Amino acid sequence: MTKLLLSGTIKRKLMLIIMLTCTVALFLACSAILFFEILGTKQILKRNTEVMADVIGANSSAALTFKNAGKNDAKEVLAALKAEPYVVSACLYNDQGEVFATYFREGIAEKVPPRVEDENFKFEKDTLNLFHKIKFDGEVIGTVFIQSDLRIIKERMNTYFWIMGLVMASAAFVAFLLSLSLQKVISTPISHLAETANKVANQKNYSVRAQKTSDDEMGVLIDRFNEMLSGIQERDAALLKAHTQLEKRVDERTKELQLEIRERSRVEGELRVSQLKFETLVNSIEGIVWEADPKTFEFGFVSQQCERLLGYPRSEWTVNPSFWLDHLHPDDQILAHEIRNKGLAQEKSNQLEYRMIASDGRIVWVREISTFIIEGGTPQALRGVLFDITEQKQAEEELEMLNKRLVESSRHAGMAEVATGVLHNVGNVLNSVNVSSTLICDQVRNSRASRLKDVVLLLNKNSTDLGTFITTDPKGKIIPGYLSSLSERLSAEQQDLLKELELLTKNIEHIKEIVAMQQNYARVSGIIESLSIRNLVEDALQMNAAALSRHGILVVREYEDVPVISVDKHKVLQILVNLIRNAKYAIDAAAKREKRVTITIRMNERHMVELSVTDNGIGISQENLTKIFSHGFTTKRDGHGFGLHSGALAAKEMGGSLSAASEGPGKGATFVLEMPLSAPKSIEMKIGARV
Repeated sequence: MTKLLLSGTIKRKLMLIIMLTCTVALFLACSAILFFEILGTKQILKRNTEVMADVIGANSSAALTFKNAGKNDAKEVLAALKAEPYVVSACLYNDQGEVFATYFREGIAEKVPPRVEDENFKFEKDTLNLFHKIKFDGEVIGTVFIQSDLRIIKERMNTYFWIMGLVMASAAFVAFLLSLSLQKVISTPISHLAETANKVANQKNYSVRAQKTSDDEMGVLIDRFNEMLSGIQERDAALLKAHTQLEKRVDERTKELQLEIRERSRVEGELRVSQLKFETLVNSIEGIVWEADPKTFEFGFVSQQCERLLGYPRSEWTVNPSFWLDHLHPDDQILAHEIRNKGLAQEKSNQLEYRMIASDGRIVWVREISTFIIEGGTPQALRGVLFDITEQKQAEEELEMLNKRLVESSRHAGMAEVATGVLHNVGNVLNSVNVSSTLICDQVRNSRASRLKDVVLLLNKNSTDLGTFITTDPKGKIIPGYLSSLSERLSAEQQDLLKELELLTKNIEHIKEIVAMQQNYARVSGIIESLSIRNLVEDALQMNAAALSRHGILVVREYEDVPVISVDKHKVLQILVNLIRNAKYAIDAAAKREKRVTITIRMNERHMVELSVTDNGIGISQENLTKIFSHGFTTKRDGHGFGLHSGALAAKEMGGSLSAASEGPGKGATFVLEMPLSAPKSIEMKIGARV
């Protein structure tokens, strides 16, 4: 129940809480009423039994006084209990505790009455047992025992159970109707708030506002939510404005810095003031501003940001002459050094990216923007700024890795589709191989060739006089006829075995052809070839032949004569196998009597080869048509969402396209693969470079 409340919607939770509360309250009330009713019924039964005991005692006192002479009177008194249908049995005891008279209800077998006890009553499992003393003139003259069954209680309980069931069912229905109406008071604003929050999270649109419907706590929550959105929107606008201003200030300060550096070489008298302004300015820039020797690259000045970016103190930058080279990443040392030397030779500014090693061992990507200060034709200083671009590089690497993984996953998904088709065909042929081998084993095991051994033993036994044995002995006379019949039977067995062996050989050759076809496609992946699209379609159908035949699907071929095309046949095969298998799944899901796949090859008006796969399966809704080629989208329970996406990408890479059309659910679908007669040059160049 707790799991159901936690996993359901707020609407369901409210309805369940209201219904559970009403049901539990009603159940407790009915249980209390039932409990008190049972107690009351027992008290009534007890009082009625005590009254009967008093009446019997009063009516039988005379009989007890006269002892044996009054036994018949006592029995008549007890017989009056027939009017009480709930009395099972009764017994009168004299003052000595001996049985004086008994009564048993009709249909009840007589049994030995219980021993007399002191005055008491007891409720047992199915009966009420009452012992009552009979007194006369203040003396106990006997005891009356009455045993009543609890049928009245059971009957009332059954009646109350039915009443409780009807009341609880009616109350549950009323509670359901009330909860269905009342939960909207709370769930509607909460659902609206959740939809607004999802819209804000998905669209990043902070101008959206939740609609307030009441002034209660929910209304206060919506007000605070809207205030929060307003605050976020204001801060977002302020951050954007601040970022724009910061970029402008950086550009302006960078220009001012260059002017200050040039002024520093000309105005020696104002060095201290300029130095102070310079440091104040550069320390406010989100990067390391530095100055170094143009030939040795020894730092003469670095801004305070150096400690934040790389963790080394400023003194270490300026004291160590080879600090820059020592802390460059080994893989970037040669390239960065060459670019700086080239800039020095050409006396031009540099902008390059490389990695440096921080004090804690981290690899930090930096972007260097530097310029040489030339005076009198001689470079006097190298000045620049280092910006930390590590996060940007990491994001680029992650994006590249995701793209590689997507391409690889798509490729594996496509190969899996082809391999699955091959396995279906091989499995089907292996069934035939298994049947043939079983038949051959059975025929060899039951062959009559073993009977020759008996004939040879008989002939060897009579070899001394073989002619007489064959002509006169009864066993010898039947040997020629038996051998003739046996030879005919063995000849027939030989023909049957040869037929099965030929069929077995054909099936094994078929398996070899299927595997060779798969190996051929796997081996030539990525190569542009000129081939017949009709042969490629037939290969794809052959890979799916077992599945299509097993499911009783008719393949209709509508091929027009088209020129040979230059394509990567592995990619085309991957697309075709996936389209044919998807058509099979769609037809199976539709469960129609007529199962049909139509494959059409033709040249369209744009002089491109158009190959379409049409099925009469479950069809595609207009909503899904817009996203069926999206990565990860699938309508199959065990689908991966790679097949059509990778197929569309492969078609695009070959200069073609993959599209889908359907009139709606239950009306089938058509997938159209459009390809140029020759592969684009860009594809051929990529393949050539990879080879």
